[in-house]
Amino acid sequence: MKALPSQGLESPSIPTASPLLIVYIF
Repeated sequence: MKALPSQGLESPSIPTASPLLIVYIF
């Protein structure tokens, strides 16, 4: 699960999806 948020944060394509995914997972 750590790999998902890591890639999202590094990915500039969807910066809004990274925080949303992290909050949704938790």
